[in-house]
Amino acid sequence: MEYPLSLSEQIKFLKENPEFFKGFGKYTEPYNGKLVDKIVEKVRSDKVPLWGLENEMRKYFRKVKVEVSYILPVKYMEDHQIVGGCTEFALLTAAILRKLGYPTAILYAVKVNNVFQDPIKGGGLEGHAVNLVYKDGSWWLLDSTSTIESPTKFIFTRLFYNGYLPGLIMKDPADLGIKNRQDEYFYALYNLEDVLLLALQEDIIDPKKLFIQGVYKKKIEEQAKQ
Repeated sequence: MEYPLSLSEQIKFLKENPEFFKGFGKYTEPYNGKLVDKIVEKVRSDKVPLWGLENEMRKYFRKVKVEVSYILPVKYMEDHQIVGGCTEFALLTAAILRKLGYPTAILYAVKVNNVFQDPIKGGGLEGHAVNLVYKDGSWWLLDSTSTIESPTKFIFTRLFYNGYLPGLIMKDPADLGIKNRQDEYFYALYNLEDVLLLALQEDIIDPKKLFIQGVYKKKIEEQAKQ
């Protein structure tokens, strides 16, 4: 199955194929019987809330500084008991939640004030990776690094509020041929034009559940006709 590149198509795919995001890939597949499984057992036995996984991860994984030239796969993190930046936290979170049976995607967003800087000549690759978790019939935003307050169903509006533009939704970086943070960043930049075309206030929720926003939208459309 060829995974779509544009963000609008990725959102459509996400909504239509939640079960696809239960599977693993090159960067998200964990071992059987190692650290991810220990966290899964702890979550099940102690009823740790899904929104409190960061504390459990930090008990087993030491945070280290990472370079833009690579991304650490989950198995590598388990072998060395380390975790890198937000991308690694998102990969690790996806591995844990999928083992628990929850469809989980990875969303990568670009920092707004970095969009017009040159990432090659000192502008930096400033983005942020979070997770989307399918629970109780809805997709929720979950940030394991606690940079963005979560959980919430208002995925894109929360990202915008915190200064990030959504650029990629994926099951695994390998699905898009992403091998490092530079790839991740440039793929997200490629999709920024697509961002401007999205009905952002509706996020990826069923519009029928957003009664108030639906009323406002109807009023705006009526006023435009007058």
